[in-house]
Amino acid sequence: MRRYQKGESLLTIARSVNFSPCHLGRLLLEHSGFSKHEVSNFIKHPHTIADKRMRTELEECIEEDEHQSPYINTIRRVIGVEYEYILEEKLRNANLPFVTEATLRNQGYPRTPDILLQLPVVVSGQIVTWIDSKAMFGDAVTHSHYINDQYQSYVNRFGPGLVIYWFGCVEGLNTNSTSGVLALEDFPAPSQLQTMDICCEQNEALDRALLPGSEENKSTEDFSQAGWLSSAN
Repeated sequence: MRRYQKGESLLTIARSVNFSPCHLGRLLLEHSGFSKHEVSNFIKHPHTIADKRMRTELEECIEEDEHQSPYINTIRRVIGVEYEYILEEKLRNANLPFVTEATLRNQGYPRTPDILLQLPVVVSGQIVTWIDSKAMFGDAVTHSHYINDQYQSYVNRFGPGLVIYWFGCVEGLNTNSTSGVLALEDFPAPSQLQTMDICCEQNEALDRALLPGSEENKSTEDFSQAGWLSSAN
């Protein structure tokens, strides 16, 4: 604040301390006595600021901030929507019925994933009931933050799920098997994905094979006996 009062520009100060220009502008506005609601409006509409110097310098900060400006946030939202659409198309192509976040919100759910599957699937051996789309890179810190802030509430309400980091993720995110959250870099390949009805059919086939007197069990017993006899001889 002292440097600003002495005449240094917000952008110069922000760059000198490697800080987001928009965040520095926000802090200055809050320090000047504006409420957080007013500050958010000023960041979105800097032309409404009465003070000419503050208005001009905040506009400069917004223009130069490559990470936290309203323009960048808009781009992130647009990319996020695009990848949510891609996820929905992949689900339709895989003939997997689902409910979108918008529908769940209309039904009164306060916090929801992007997709709730109407029929759970098995992905790489884990049951998946919901999918969340993240148009970003997933590192360990980010993933841990989202588990605590979002994913765990989805697990508690809907069961285990899947998050897709479309721009890649670090190895080791799936080491915490108790979280109930599987992390992938893309929509599951056919070899990774099984619907519950296929799993049920496989389990039923296995159960039939183990029934006494069944053809499957008989062939298994014959094989076992043959193996025992050959080893005995």
